[in-house]
Amino acid sequence: MAQMLDWLDEDTLIRRAGTKGVPGVGGGRAAILEMPPEFLATTVQACGMYPWAIGGSTPMIGVPMGTNLLNSSTVCFDPIAWFTARPRLCDNPSIFVLGLPHKGKSTMVAHMLIGMSARGIRPLILGDLKPDYIEVVRKLGGQVIRLGRGEGRWNPLTPGNIFAAADHIEAAGTASGGAAAERARTLASGMRQEALGRQLVALEGLIHIARGDGLNEAERNALTSALMILNDKHLTANPPVIADLIALLESSPPEVAEVVLARQDSTRYYAAVDPLIMSLKGLTRGPMGEVFAHETTVAMDLDAPAIVVDVSGIGEADSKLLAAVLLLTWSEGFSTVEARQAMADAGLVEPTHYFLVLDELWKVMRTSAGMVDRIDAVTRLNRTWGIGQAMISHSVRDLDALGEVDRVKAQGYIERAGALLIGALPAKEFVRDDGTAGGLADIVPFTEKEKEMVTRWATPAGLGGDGGAIGNFLLKIGHAPGVPFHVQLTSHEGLSVLNTNTRWETSR
Repeated sequence: MAQMLDWLDEDTLIRRAGTKGVPGVGGGRAAILEMPPEFLATTVQACGMYPWAIGGSTPMIGVPMGTNLLNSSTVCFDPIAWFTARPRLCDNPSIFVLGLPHKGKSTMVAHMLIGMSARGIRPLILGDLKPDYIEVVRKLGGQVIRLGRGEGRWNPLTPGNIFAAADHIEAAGTASGGAAAERARTLASGMRQEALGRQLVALEGLIHIARGDGLNEAERNALTSALMILNDKHLTANPPVIADLIALLESSPPEVAEVVLARQDSTRYYAAVDPLIMSLKGLTRGPMGEVFAHETTVAMDLDAPAIVVDVSGIGEADSKLLAAVLLLTWSEGFSTVEARQAMADAGLVEPTHYFLVLDELWKVMRTSAGMVDRIDAVTRLNRTWGIGQAMISHSVRDLDALGEVDRVKAQGYIERAGALLIGALPAKEFVRDDGTAGGLADIVPFTEKEKEMVTRWATPAGLGGDGGAIGNFLLKIGHAPGVPFHVQLTSHEGLSVLNTNTRWETSR
């Protein structure tokens, strides 16, 4: 047939093609064209046909995200739905999102959160810098917490009200008596140990950011011992603050002196703990003190449909304060959910799944060496506690600013994620400049077609690329082929809710 049509060019064929096909030799004109039958039905009766008239190339499980860029079918996805599916579609209820700025990352995640919220999953946006999510949370009827200079404070010594939850569980078990009381005491004891661990992680992280280095062994021993003393004296109605911890360390308690090997020598004791005391005092003064030195002003309400912590009042120039606030915000969010889930295990509240969004990951990782370990400690055990999470950053090359050890560890965030959502990226993302391992392609396998597609999205439309197609993402899970899709917003979302470029809109 191709030889018979050599004398016809494509434009001629298009002009000759009618509603019944191409007439003439080598054509395919139909003499009679039967009209297909038409039926009228409501969307309830025809739910299997409308609006999805063709089958999807991915499971129809999770939030409807948009249209497949290859076949126009509907792509449904969210990490909790795919993790809880049977059989499982991803091994971890977490995602890692990468993409250049202003290509739709926040809008895509917000769209996903809205759909997850409709299934009863509670979104928690832990540190909204721009802010991108406040309007979404307000529309969902959620809680907006402002944190920063003069706007709100969080006490790192009361992580997520775990102590209060432990007291509540123990009291409820004691009232029940018998085996229930013993179970409640065991659970409460474990929660208090977890709270101690969260206190240590939070304070070590804050000190690390402030001084640019971690604690030595003597300082860590002293801090642990001092916190144990404070916690033994803890009263829910009167939680301790950093100033109480400083006063305790300055009083040279025997328990602390023993773990720093002071051997009843005050000179040896203060030589060991003075650097720690100095760093703690730094957290009670200046910008750090405005946020961390006092009791928590507004606690997270996990009964709210959604929660966002607005940290947009902290300027980009104060990078250490911003990183410290983000780290503590993440720690507080995980701690609060852990306390809530423990109460659910005790039958005191309804069990709920939560999805935590950790944006601008690179800001915290770059503050100082060792911060990768701090982030890892903050975000551990997401599956154990029924927590899904999203980590968002601009580029895998952000990791190149880290030391070699931290860079390798940070790659583990991407490797362990249940799914990757890759937006527009330049070609150099996939291979490091020096040719060594560490590019995105060394962490996750990509086909040449997938690389070409993602990099084309990053090229401005005026230069022959698809840079104008904001909202395109490639869903990658393990070694399976990626699924490219374009995020489709509903009429109730629209740019009035999810627009992150309002400053650039022309007034009319």
